Amino acid sequence: MGLKLLAVFFVLAILGVPLSVALGLGTLSVLWWFDLPISMITQRMATSINSFLLIAVPLFIMAGLIMERGGLSEWIFDAAQSLIGRFRGGLGQVNIASSFVFGGISGSSRHRF
Repeated sequence: MGLKLLAVFFVLAILGVPLSVALGLGTLSVLWWFDLPISMITQRMATSINSFLLIAVPLFIMAGLIMERGGLSEWIFDAAQSLIGRFRGGLGQVNIASSFVFGGISGSSRHRF
């Protein structure tokens, strides 16, 4: 099924059809070829949107932006700089320490006690 979809897509793309139309026509032609219901498209779209990663990534970015605007990220980096920054390789160690603290605050750790 995948090879037929790719073949139809590449043929349409080579003929100069816009890529969005080529993707749509390729999908519809494969659904017609294998006698699959068109409602399968909406089911696949709905189940692929209902993913933890698609929700977690924007929320993680938003948490970082909120921390930056509130000044918490500067405080974390300044605290790590004052504790570790004077040692050799301090910049890398400050980065690791601040990431460690940020992970603890945001709850991105996989370990649950």
